[in-house]
Amino acid sequence: EFVPIAEETGLIVPLGRWVLRAACAQLTAWRTLPAGAGLTVGVNVSHRQLADPSFASVLSEAVTETGLDARALRLEVKEYDLSREPEAVQRALSYALDAHGVRAQIDDFGTGASSMRLLHGFPGDAVKIHRALVIGMGREAGAFEIVKALVGLAHNLGLEVIAEGVETAA
Repeated sequence: EFVPIAEETGLIVPLGRWVLRAACAQLTAWRTLPAGAGLTVGVNVSHRQLADPSFASVLSEAVTETGLDARALRLEVKEYDLSREPEAVQRALSYALDAHGVRAQIDDFGTGASSMRLLHGFPGDAVKIHRALVIGMGREAGAFEIVKALVGLAHNLGLEVIAEGVETAA
């Protein structure tokens, strides 16, 4: 309930700024530990954050001030948000990738009607298949075939695939 209200009121922008900086600072601290060298962090960002004119400077400051290796940061954008203000979202993601080496991925992939269209031209390098599709494999007719098709399509486009909801051996 919280995030939709923050989105609706516009408070997601300052909240997202704080979350991004806090995540970068925490990851920087963890990466100094002996077992933390290769850790990465995914931070969800909304279309409102990405469309905000200050996003580029917010991202630059978060990475620079915390000393984080930007390649360890993954910006996660929900599939639905990619279709809202697509030019601003794509511009912000392209900047993050080009200027800093930050990675971007589509979150909750497979939940919207525009999934296939969104893959073409996505500046990021990964998709996270929604857990409802993954959990349905082995239980729901056709779920395996849908996931298999999504994985094949993403791989053919050079995208990494992450499956959410892998919780049982099946």
